[in-house]
Amino acid sequence: MKSLFLLLVVSIVVACNKDTTNEEVDTEYWEIVSTRVYDTLPPGSENYGIEVNDGVIKARYALSNDEWVFLCNYTSPPKKIRPTDKIPINMEVTILVNSGDQYSANGNFTLFFDRPEVEPGFVIAPSFLKTADGVISSISLTHRLGVPPSPASSMVVYIDGKSLPTGTHGAQIAFLAAVGNGRNTLYKYIYEWKGQ
Repeated sequence: MKSLFLLLVVSIVVACNKDTTNEEVDTEYWEIVSTRVYDTLPPGSENYGIEVNDGVIKARYALSNDEWVFLCNYTSPPKKIRPTDKIPINMEVTILVNSGDQYSANGNFTLFFDRPEVEPGFVIAPSFLKTADGVISSISLTHRLGVPPSPASSMVVYIDGKSLPTGTHGAQIAFLAAVGNGRNTLYKYIYEWKGQ
């Protein structure tokens, strides 16, 4: 009886850890082949600061007595995206510091797909993620004392595999986590098409 119970537990663990991919059906997909971090600010950016990591980007603006710091968190995208996938991604902005009222500043946090050569502050052919209600994956915010992020501080958006292009073996697209606060930064995930 004890060995039967142990066999049952092992079977459950193996079943839970098994990749549910059907190799005969899921033979085409996008797969992450590299990432790139843009965490260097141009000259003349003494009033700005950024910290860029997988899943979190922190931005800072400070001038005189004004200081504005916000944190952008997001669910890291999956290693593989199949045309049949619909994957929830949480994105959220938290205001860490919002002091002073002498100056104003604007910012945004956006998740989207585009061409792999996109640089911070630019788009070529963006494809935004969307909420279940069709709202695009962008959160805008403003530095003024007491003004909260707008339109929302958090949202759940979806990577919809069927909305992504397909291509020949080796074609590439990029998933981008972009943040602006007067300066622009990115965390870029480059996907390559695997399949026939």
